[in-house]
Amino acid sequence: MSPKKVGKQEQIIHSQGREIISNVAAFMKKEAEQGITIPLKNVRQRTLAATRVSQSTYRRVVQESEDIENIPSCSFTSPRKKRLRKSQKIGNITLTQIKDIKQIVYDFYIVEKRRPTLKWSKSGEYHDDMNHHNFMTWAENQLIPNLLPNSVLVLDVLMCL
Repeated sequence: MSPKKVGKQEQIIHSQGREIISNVAAFMKKEAEQGITIPLKNVRQRTLAATRVSQSTYRRVVQESEDIENIPSCSFTSPRKKRLRKSQKIGNITLTQIKDIKQIVYDFYIVEKRRPTLKWSKSGEYHDDMNHHNFMTWAENQLIPNLLPNSVLVLDVLMCL
């Protein structure tokens, strides 16, 4: 009889997962050689010894596991780094103002069905005339002065093929 396949194939396991697998394997090897050192009924203590994670990490993972069992479409998540972003200025425009500009441009594009420009070039496209300087001039002199208080503007790069 051939051995039963266990686990997912072609699953990418990052460094932390590899380290935990190595820790568990070393723990099991030690128990195979020396016998069971932590009673089998003490699941938490055995898990902590085998994985070498902190008690708080263990509690969080167990809680998340219980949540996943209760919600079928849910799965484990990877924690993300929380980065505080400072308001940066580009010229005299803050990132918030740039976002406001993007929204006006997007709204114009949706309503007018064309891209807003400073002027049309000979080819009928704005690509030849649009650059950082022209955009900033338009934003500072035309767009921002016409924004209503507490307006929100989102800018996005429109890709042209």
